[in-house]
Amino acid sequence: LLGLYISEHPFSEVKKFLTPAVLPITRLNEHKSDYQVFVGGVITKLQKIITRSGEPMLFVKIEDTTGPLEILVFPSLLKENSLIWQAGKVVLCQGKLSDKDQDLKLLCNRAVELIVETADEAIKKFIQATVGNGNGSGKTYGEPKKFFGSPKPPAPAPASRSKHLILKDGSLYININGSANPAILEKLKLALEKN
Repeated sequence: LLGLYISEHPFSEVKKFLTPAVLPITRLNEHKSDYQVFVGGVITKLQKIITRSGEPMLFVKIEDTTGPLEILVFPSLLKENSLIWQAGKVVLCQGKLSDKDQDLKLLCNRAVELIVETADEAIKKFIQATVGNGNGSGKTYGEPKKFFGSPKPPAPAPASRSKHLILKDGSLYININGSANPAILEKLKLALEKN
């Protein structure tokens, strides 16, 4: 009725489990059309339409704590997981950005419902299955520069410089060998969290 939440935003409960790969909705306009991204939010509105081929699809409005976004759920995805598309449910979606008609939308490829008790594990599994983990499970994206909305991949650092590169926009890219020691990765994680 008021158009705002008096109590805590329903997405706040799962927001703490999100990884940096999941972009806030208000940051999506920083990225070009056709970029593959992850976004999450609470479903606030659904509109069902019938395609020319006679199959149902949805226009779904989701909202995180930063703003709203319209998502297109095509018939094939709707058949896969029709039960998650209900007002009030929290979802994590992966798809391609489209700014056709100057109106930013997400063309959804995959989606999962997030429940507070299992959100942490569900988010990790969803992202890992989407990006791929190098062992043949999950989809591997051939163009990492078009994933997570990165404007361009970092240029390789010269041999004389460190393996990381700080770009003008303040982003830090760290390249890690796939065979890195788990103990070193844990130390790196702690150092990044601390700083």
